[in-house]
Parts: sequence; structure tokens; C-alpha cells
Amino acid sequence: MDSTALWAFIQQKAHGLVYVVVAVAIFIAGWQMGRVMSPYYASHPIVFQDVACPRPAGANAGSTAALADLQEQGRVLRAEDESPVAQVAGIQEKAESPSPEVGEAPASKQEFVASVNSTLYHHKSCATVERIKEENKRWFASSEAAEEAGFKPSKCALEALNK
Repeated sequence: MDSTALWAFIQQKAHGLVYVVVAVAIFIAGWQMGRVMSPYYASHPIVFQDVACPRPAGANAGSTAALADLQEQGRVLRAEDESPVAQVAGIQEKAESPSPEVGEAPASKQEFVASVNSTLYHHKSCATVERIKEENKRWFASSEAAEEAGFKPSKCALEALNK
């Protein structure tokens, strides 16, 4: 096929080739626009750096025997309740099973409740009380006791106090 035949082919199919060229141009423009607008391409790349850590001193440092020694030390510390893990677990146990504070009224006389995640206290008839998780509730016999603990009255508590 010589160049004359190729030119004749282009002249015959010119209207179709224009459509193809325009479609390819629109596709490429859309693709580039998507890359520019995408938050993925705008974010910073994650770069991993290989940092040399100092090796522990000792004859068997990094061996399986040293690992076994460290695991045994951890077991001993947990058994003696001196490890930070045991201390945190002890704190969580206290939070999960709250004991009544000194001077708190029995359950039947507790009128006001506050959440440990809030600064407000509510009357026990308030609808908000139902949304507070049981483990986050702090009960008070009076509004004075709640305010002494640092809580402020909510709208429903003020309405209950004014009745």
C-alpha cells in the first residue's frame, strides 16, 4: 500500500476518524482530570525507611534462649501484679464493677444519675438516662451530692427540682 492509497483511505473515512480522535482526546482529558481531582494522587506517598536498631548486649542476645528468658520474666511480673499490664487490667476491673462511693444512698433512694463521660446530671425519670450505658452511670441521692462531684444540672434535672 503506497502513500497515495493511504491518503485516499483517510479522505474517505475522515468523518469517522475525527470522531475517533475526539473520543480518544476526551477519554485522555477525563482520565487526567480524574487523576488531578483524586485525593489518592494528592496524598503524600508512604515511604518506608530501613532504620538499624541497636542490638541488645549479651552473649545470647537475639537468640531463642533470650526470647524465652524475656517471656519468663513477663510471666513472673504478671504473677506478682507489678507489670503495667496487670495495673491497667486492675483499673479496667474497677471501672467495669463500680463500687458505691462512701456516703451514697441505697439504690432505692438514688434520684439523680450522671455519666462519667459528661458534665451534666439528670433526674432518673429523664429520657436521657436510658441512653447512658450502665457501666458509665454514677448515681446520687441528691442534686447537692451530684454538684459536689462536679456535675451540673441538666434541663430535666432542673425541672424535677422545681416541681
